[in-house]
Amino acid sequence: MPEVKSKMFSPVQFWDKKILGWEKAKYSRSGSKLSMLPVSLKVDVNKSVKARLEFARRALLPLVRDRVVVELGCGSAILAPEILRAGARRYVGIDFSKTAIEAAQQRVTAMGVDSKAELLCQDVCGLEPLETDVCFSLGLTDWLDPLSLKKMLEKVRAELFFHSFSEKRRSLSQIAHRLYVAGAYGLKNPAYTPRYYSEVEIRGRFASAGLTSAEIFRSAELSFGSFIHSQGASFSGKFNPVEAHFSKAAAGYNRKTQGGVWSFMKHREFAAVHSLLQGKRFNEILDVGCGSGSYMPLLKNASSGSITLVDVSSEMLGSVSDQTVERCQADFETLDLRKKFDLIVCLGVLEFTVHPSLFVRRLALHLAPEGRLLLLFPVANSWNQFYKLYHAAHLIDIKLFSPSDVVTFAQDSGLKLLRQEFPLPINCLVELALA
Repeated sequence: MPEVKSKMFSPVQFWDKKILGWEKAKYSRSGSKLSMLPVSLKVDVNKSVKARLEFARRALLPLVRDRVVVELGCGSAILAPEILRAGARRYVGIDFSKTAIEAAQQRVTAMGVDSKAELLCQDVCGLEPLETDVCFSLGLTDWLDPLSLKKMLEKVRAELFFHSFSEKRRSLSQIAHRLYVAGAYGLKNPAYTPRYYSEVEIRGRFASAGLTSAEIFRSAELSFGSFIHSQGASFSGKFNPVEAHFSKAAAGYNRKTQGGVWSFMKHREFAAVHSLLQGKRFNEILDVGCGSGSYMPLLKNASSGSITLVDVSSEMLGSVSDQTVERCQADFETLDLRKKFDLIVCLGVLEFTVHPSLFVRRLALHLAPEGRLLLLFPVANSWNQFYKLYHAAHLIDIKLFSPSDVVTFAQDSGLKLLRQEFPLPINCLVELALA
């Protein structure tokens, strides 16, 4: 971030004090709302920032193999470990905050990727001319005046680039944001507040630095945030927060759920599923939303043929240790395996679907004439509001159901209820068959 000359105010000191707390607030699991605003204008200011990070992750990781990646205004280099694990030849993080660079160094060292990471405590506008393969920034342009932005773009040339910016719009969310930054920043430092650019303005700034073929990417998940990017940096495809969350959680997922409250809950759910499968054998078994394969022991015991695992996350599928099963990465609601199964288990997936009734219908289409479908889902009660809040922090709006809701979905899909159990006060397990 560029240093602004001022006798009264130093942006470097400002970010040295602020950066780590800002990152913790914006990227932590708990949401944050602008509580000083009227209810009608309240907005979760963190939701779009988290989405911005996920969009950047999805755009970056397919690009970085064998390439040098430069991040401008890197903060504590949150994405550096993933970039290097995805095969980048080198990661270079640049920030004028010494506090940020020290935290970034601690991060890459702790993650064992420091040998390929270079971290520079410098003003991005004071860099020597630099050429690289990939360059990106998240939030930096908000704090650059037009001249500083032009200097930065002229200093760093990249084959592929993308930079986020706050797009100037007439919207309630931006009104709320303007009021927030006016109070949070403007009252103390009137000359140092975030900037908003219209599409014409941001294109003009990039064109003035010789970047005339840049494209704009927008998404509702980003609110008024946008990306300006080179043609090779693709943001195509809709952001799937469920896939993003579980892909990120895949590493060590089983270990994380084997202790404390999680272990107790899993044990109760496991026992309920076991009671429905005990003494039965199935030739073709399908596990939809298999995660890391925690139910594999039960499915192996019930199998007399083959087992197929489906999940939206390739990382989750990859974490399943059993190599004898078939695996398929697919969107749950468009699933079409062109095959019938004697047993379908779908445990803890229904709440993540956009259209649960249509999803149940799709499962029914995969069920053999004498087959069984097991569905585990969260019930609508006050306890599960904590479950909703947990996933809301990851941009996921889960659904809660009454058992009668799910029975209705089943009946509409040509299914009938055989058995219903409550492993815990917070969830329900049903056994269904074709009517």
